[in-house]
Amino acid sequence: MRVAEGSVGKRCNCTGEDGRRLGMRCSKPRRADGGWSSSHGRWVYQLELPRGRDGKRRLLRRVPAEYPNTRDAAMRERDHAKALVQLAGDDEQRRDDLGALLMRTPSGQGLPSRDTVIRRLMLADPSKSTSPSANS
Repeated sequence: MRVAEGSVGKRCNCTGEDGRRLGMRCSKPRRADGGWSSSHGRWVYQLELPRGRDGKRRLLRRVPAEYPNTRDAAMRERDHAKALVQLAGDDEQRRDDLGALLMRTPSGQGLPSRDTVIRRLMLADPSKSTSPSANS
C-alpha cells in the first residue's frame, strides 16, 4: 500500500472580514523573501489517510504534540503517522480502524505508539494470523 507523502506548513488563527479563519490563506506566516515567519502561526502537518468504508477521503490535519512547535516536530509527527498507516498493510479493515483511530486523536495530543497501534489492531480482529508489523 502506498502512503501519501503529506505536507508541512504554518497555520494561524487570523480571521478575514467575514469572520472566518484564514488558515493557510493568511499571508503573515510567510516573509517577503518567501521564508517562514518565526513569530506568526503554528507549524502543522497534513496527511491523507486511507479512505473510510464509505469511500470518503480522510485528511489528518494536526498541530504536533511536541513542544516547542517547530517544523522538525511537525515533520517527525507526520512521519510517525505515515509509519502507523503502513502497519495496516493491504488489509482494508485494519486501514479503516487505523484511520479512525488517528482521526479521533486530538490535535496537539501525541499519536499512539507503534506498539499500542499493533495491539489495538490485533484486538480489533484477533482472527488475523499475521502481525501487522510483518506488512511494514
